[in-house]
Amino acid sequence: MKRTPAFLAALATVVSACVGGGTATDTETIEVFGPWRGVDADRFAEVLEVFEAESGLDVRYVGSANFVVDLNNRIGEGNDPADLAVVPQRGLIEQLAVDGNIAPLDAETRDVVIENFGIDGAELGTVDGALYTIPFRVTVKSLI
Repeated sequence: MKRTPAFLAALATVVSACVGGGTATDTETIEVFGPWRGVDADRFAEVLEVFEAESGLDVRYVGSANFVVDLNNRIGEGNDPADLAVVPQRGLIEQLAVDGNIAPLDAETRDVVIENFGIDGAELGTVDGALYTIPFRVTVKSLI
C-alpha cells in the first residue's frame, strides 16, 4: 500500500492529539470504529499492527455490518463514541460535523495531511473550512 507510511504518520498525529500526547503507559486502548469486516478488516488490522509497533500504542479496530446506524447510535443514544472512526461517506462526515458530533483536526495534523497526501485540505475532508478527515483512499464507485 503506497500511502501506508503517510497514513500512519497522520494517524500518529491524530492519536497524539486525541490522547493529549500520552504514551502507551498512560493511555487506554484507542478504538477505531469502521465499516470493514472480513478481509478488509484483516488488512486494516495489518496496517494497525505496524502502527502499534512503531508507536507503542494499543489500537483496537471494531467493524460493523450496519456502520452508519451503529455510529449514530454510539454518538447519540449510547454516548459511546469511538476515539476514531473510518467514515467512508463524505456526506456523513459533513452531517456529523454540522451536528457537532466530531471535532476538526488540529493545525499540525492538517499540515501532515497536506504534506503527505498532496492536497490543499480544501479539496477533501473539510466542512466550513475546517479539516475533519485523513484520506485513506479515494475511489469512484459510479459515474452518471
